[in-house]
Amino acid sequence: MQSLGNPRSQISTELGLSPADDIVCFGSGEWFYVPSIPEYTMLEMATKHRVLYVEPFVSFLTVLQTRLFDKNAAAFRPKVRWGLRQITPRLTVYTPPPLALPFQHRFAWILHINMIFLAWLVRRVMRRLGFSTPILWAYLFRLSGMVGRLSEKAVVYDCIEHDEHFVASEISKQTIRTLEESLCRKSDVVFVMNPQLHRLKGQWNPRTVIVPSGAKIAHFSKAADPATPIAAELMTLPRPIVGYFGQVDRWKIDFDLLIYLARRHPDWSVVLVGPVAPEVRGDARLASHRNVYFFGRQPYERIPCFLKGFDVCTMPFTPSENIELSSPLKLYEYLATGKPIVSVSFPAVEDFSEYVSIARSPEEFAAAVERAYAVDTHELACRRMREAEVHSWERRVERKRVALHEVLMERASREVCA
Repeated sequence: MQSLGNPRSQISTELGLSPADDIVCFGSGEWFYVPSIPEYTMLEMATKHRVLYVEPFVSFLTVLQTRLFDKNAAAFRPKVRWGLRQITPRLTVYTPPPLALPFQHRFAWILHINMIFLAWLVRRVMRRLGFSTPILWAYLFRLSGMVGRLSEKAVVYDCIEHDEHFVASEISKQTIRTLEESLCRKSDVVFVMNPQLHRLKGQWNPRTVIVPSGAKIAHFSKAADPATPIAAELMTLPRPIVGYFGQVDRWKIDFDLLIYLARRHPDWSVVLVGPVAPEVRGDARLASHRNVYFFGRQPYERIPCFLKGFDVCTMPFTPSENIELSSPLKLYEYLATGKPIVSVSFPAVEDFSEYVSIARSPEEFAAAVERAYAVDTHELACRRMREAEVHSWERRVERKRVALHEVLMERASREVCA
């Protein structure tokens, strides 16, 4: 009698992840408003697959509120437009019309209706692009209701934040927990950024894989290139320039720490580059310090110019559950610049104490900035840049691609054996 051998060896690799597979990604924000994990992941996936990136489905009420109260978003997209945009030959961005029913975060029946309508809109776009059985790749916890509506080959949940942190009431937390558990259980694979998130999400799906965030090395290493000019806005500021770039809002930034630095060292320039939340703009405490500078959201191409002008890069994060569970892009992007880095303490940064000065109090933070500015060398800068290479988005996304392929092959093997 002839042996059947290993069932998995008889399975076509096309049943795993192949270049022929298209991806429909439901992103967590507008494309490249603040470049983050979804954008970098999909740009890299688009080197081997066709990708449709779907921006969040919102109501006209949300659009109106954004236009009235968020100057950053209004400047980023001056006109309200929806439809398709071609980003690269293989990557298309879809902005759905703002026809979602409002208050989907409060009422399950509204969310259910919105998922049905969004699925109909996306299927129309898929037909136009020639997508048939895509990989459904979700970044939002509330997309459990989308599963099964796109004739998808597989489902990926890429968990980049602990969303329960952003709501106060226990009812809201439980709602998020229920939706996220459902999405995790329906997913073929769940990606998380660190062991802490793995403990939380892995209880709902044994195929949960840790893949930290990374850096676009070619872009951020421009800050170390002699040909890159320092941003003109920084040229006349007093040195040292103690800098931060990214979203500037209260849930992320410890403004008490920044005020301490500005008050303790009035000769320093404390510089923040990135979209500024409305409540921060109106903070009289910050406005009273003339050595604190806000430069708002900048074009992506100019970020290396600002980073080149920083003397010390900082991560002045607010202590919170969200930071405890994070894997900040800043860490790897700063490393790629070669600049000295000072950070508050949180789990993800502790493994990089060889390259980052970690402070556990405002006094330690100020002392670390002074020390980093005084003793930095070319050799230390090169060591940081070499470390950054290990954490490139190319490597990170390849890890996700391989993990998804293995999960799909295992699923096909189980189906053969059954």
